[in-house]
Amino acid sequence: MRIPVGRRSPCSVARSLAALVVFSACACRAGTVEPQLHRATLADLGAQVGLASPAIAPDGNQIAVVTSRANYADNRFEHELLLVDPATGVKRVVAASARGSIESPQWSPAGERLAWLASEEGGEPQVYVISSRKAGAAPARVTDVVNGVRNNWRGSPRFEWSPDGRFIAFTTADSPEVRQGEERNNKSFEVVDADYLATSAPPSFHVWIVSADGGEPRRLTSGAGSVTGVAWLNGGSIVIARQPRPHNSALDYAEYMHLSSETTALETIDVASGKLQVLVPAARILSAPIVSPHRDLIAYLSFHGPDPWTYPHGIAVVGPSGSDARSSAATLDRDVGEFAWLPNGDAVLAAAPDGTRVALWTLPTNGSPKRLGLGGVAELRGVTVSATGAIAFVGSESRRPPELYLMASAAASPKRLTHFNDRLAALDLGRTETIRWSLDGFEQTGVVTYPPDFKSDEKYPLVLNIHGGPQGASTEGFDLFGQILAARGWVVFRPNYRGSDTQGSAYQSAIINDLGDGPGRDVMAGIAAIGSRRLIDHDRIAVSGWSYGGYMTAWLTGHYPGWSSAVAGAPLTNLVDWYSASCCNAWASTVLSGSPWVKNNFSNYWRQAPITYADKIKTPTLILQNMGDPEVPYTGTYSFYHALRDNGVPVKFVVYPVQGHGYGGDPIHQRDTLRRWMGWIDEHFRAPAERPH
Repeated sequence: MRIPVGRRSPCSVARSLAALVVFSACACRAGTVEPQLHRATLADLGAQVGLASPAIAPDGNQIAVVTSRANYADNRFEHELLLVDPATGVKRVVAASARGSIESPQWSPAGERLAWLASEEGGEPQVYVISSRKAGAAPARVTDVVNGVRNNWRGSPRFEWSPDGRFIAFTTADSPEVRQGEERNNKSFEVVDADYLATSAPPSFHVWIVSADGGEPRRLTSGAGSVTGVAWLNGGSIVIARQPRPHNSALDYAEYMHLSSETTALETIDVASGKLQVLVPAARILSAPIVSPHRDLIAYLSFHGPDPWTYPHGIAVVGPSGSDARSSAATLDRDVGEFAWLPNGDAVLAAAPDGTRVALWTLPTNGSPKRLGLGGVAELRGVTVSATGAIAFVGSESRRPPELYLMASAAASPKRLTHFNDRLAALDLGRTETIRWSLDGFEQTGVVTYPPDFKSDEKYPLVLNIHGGPQGASTEGFDLFGQILAARGWVVFRPNYRGSDTQGSAYQSAIINDLGDGPGRDVMAGIAAIGSRRLIDHDRIAVSGWSYGGYMTAWLTGHYPGWSSAVAGAPLTNLVDWYSASCCNAWASTVLSGSPWVKNNFSNYWRQAPITYADKIKTPTLILQNMGDPEVPYTGTYSFYHALRDNGVPVKFVVYPVQGHGYGGDPIHQRDTLRRWMGWIDEHFRAPAERPH
C-alpha cells in the first residue's frame, strides 16, 4: 500500500571516508551505444541504471545526481554521486559507495559547496561536504551522530544549509533511555501504533545544527514530540514541523477516529535562544516545510479533503508570522507529490499524475495553475529549480528509460542530458499507448504495451499488471518489466482504477468503502475496451499485481472466472489483520468507516476482504511476499495461501527473508521475484501437454 507521507526506512550507514571518491580526474561523456537487436529479457535488468535525487546548482551550471547499479555477484546496489554539466554533458564522479548508500545532495546557497548523506554497511548516514570549485578537493564528514542524520518520514529533507552557508541543520533520533541495574535487560515497550514487526518503541527526532566545516553539533529541540521537517527562514530562525508523539501516525489517535485534522504543528525556533513559537497549531502537514527564495513564505504539502489518504494533496502556503495562510493549489484537482519554489518566490512548480502522465504545473500563490509542456516525457520525479529558473528532473518516455532532463525555463521544452540507459533504449521495444473507457460517470484510462512485432490482425495473450497504492498511477513512462513481458508475445495492460491519483478528488476518494467492487468493475471494463479490438486471446488472460495490485488480483479471481493464472504480490487479503497489525491502521480507518472493533464495523471489513471469497477462487495462483513487510502482515497472506490450498486451488507461496514492502530489496531477490512472476504466467499460458510436470 502506498502511504502518501511515506514510511521511514532503516538505513545502514558508515563512519568512514574509505568509500568516498574525490572528483574524478577523468571527465567523460557517454559513448555511442550500438543498437541492440534483441528483445528485452530478465538479463537486461542488470543493465538498468537508476537515477535519483537530482539537485541543480544555484547558477544552473551543474546538476548533482545519484546513480545506482546492480551488482549481482555481491548482491548489492552500488551508488555514485555525479556532477553533470548541462552545457557539455560531461560528468564527474564526486563520491562512490559500494556497500552503503548515497542520497540527498544539496547545494549551499551560493553554490560553492555540495553536501550529501553517505552511509556504509553497518553504519549510520552522516553529512559530507565538498568544495565544488576546487579541483581535487576531498570530501569532509561534518557530522558523527550516533543515530545518524535521519528523519522518520521518507522523502523529507534530513538536513538543510543555512542561508549564509555557514551551518547545517539536521534531524536525528534520540537514543532510548538506558535502564539501570537488572532492568537493563528489560526490552519491553508500549505498542500504541507500532506495526507487528516493531522491536522497540519509535524514537523522537529532534533538530541540531553544526558548522558546515564540522565540529560539535548543538541541539535545538527536545521533548516527547518528534520533528518531521526542518527549513531555515533566515540566518537567525528555523521553521520545523513537529508531531505530538513519535509514532508513525502524525495523527492524534482519538481525534483521528473522528476523521479530524492532523495535529502536526508548524513552529519557529530562534537559533540563538532556542525559543519556540507556534505558527500553525494543526497544519495538516504531509511533508517537510520549504521556504521561498525570499524566505518570506513557507509551503508544505497538505490535504484538502476530510482525510489525508484518499483525497489529493495540495500545497499550503503561510507567512512566517503564521498569518495569511493560502493554498496555491486549491484549483488544481490533482495529487501533488513534490514541488519546488520558482526563483521569484510568487509561484511553485508542482508535479502530479494527470491521466497516464506525470505533469508539471506552475502554481502562483495568487492565480490559476498552468500546465507545462513536457513533450515525450511521460513520468518524472526529483524536481529541482535553480536561482536562474532552470528546471531539472529525472524523467522517462515510453521507450526511453529514466535520464536526467533540463528545461532552461518553465516555458522551455525538456532536453535530455544523459545517456545512462541508451543500451535499454536500443532494445527491440514494444509500443505503449493510452486507452480510455467510461464507467459509473468516470472517464477512465489505462496503458497498453504491445509486443515488438505486434500485428493488428492477430490475437495475443493478455497480462494485467495492476498498480499499487491504491493512490498510484499507470503511466506511459518506461516500464522495463512491462517490456520484458511484451517481448514474450503478450499484450500488457496496466489499468488505472478508482482510487488512483490520476483524475482528482472524486476519482481518488471513490474507493472509500468500495475497496474491491468498484475498482474491479473498472478493471473489467478496461479489459472489455481492449477486447473490443479483437486482438486478445480470451483463453489466455493472466492477472497480477503487487501491494494493492495484489489485493486487486485476489479480489478479481474471487469475483470473475476465466483467468489463466494469477500472481498476487504482497496481497492485502485480510483487512482485519491489516488494521490490527500493520503500520497502516490509520489508512484503514479512513476508507472503512473506522475501526473494525466498534459499531459492528467488522462485517464491513470482512465484506471487502478478498479472503472472504477464497472458496470462489479457481485460478492457479502464485503468492509472493517479503517476511519483513510492515505494511501487509504476512499472517493474512499465510491465511490466504491455506484458504486456496484447502479449496484445491493450484497455489504456490514464495517468501523472501528481506525487509520492506517493495518486491525484492536487493538485486538477486528482485530478479527472482520477476522471474517467478513471469514464469508462473508462462507456464499456465501453455497448453496442458506443454506444461512442466
